[in-house]
Amino acid sequence: MTKKERPKVLQGKSFCFETGCGKLYITINGDKEGKPTEVMARMGKSGGCVASQIEGLGRLCSAALQYDVEPKYLIKQLKGIRCPSPYEKDGIKINSCSDAFAKALEGYMEMEVEETGSNKCSKCKTNLKKVKNNMVCESCGFERAD
Repeated sequence: MTKKERPKVLQGKSFCFETGCGKLYITINGDKEGKPTEVMARMGKSGGCVASQIEGLGRLCSAALQYDVEPKYLIKQLKGIRCPSPYEKDGIKINSCSDAFAKALEGYMEMEVEETGSNKCSKCKTNLKKVKNNMVCESCGFERAD
């Protein structure tokens, strides 16, 4: 396995989750194709053990992504992990800080698909190509404004 080299500039998306431990801020940065490559997190104003566990989880996720572990695999491993202090508000339940990492990765992936359309036709799943200001399906001719 080869570790991907980090580009000098990455673009990211930041998420804030209320957890049983406090506010958890997670930033996911991706490469120019939008694939996540690093995860950084900070737990509000806390320090000590909670802060070290959050930093460790971010580093571990980053290492996995840099060695081409699929984000959906990380999501599957982290999603639903429960702690003694789950948090729920407006129908959104955060079972643990690990669960929040999974939700952040899911959110990042969903946002990337919405923004890039994953360069696949929503009708026939064939590759889209850029034509003027639109993305056009090479197979069925479907057009999407870019």
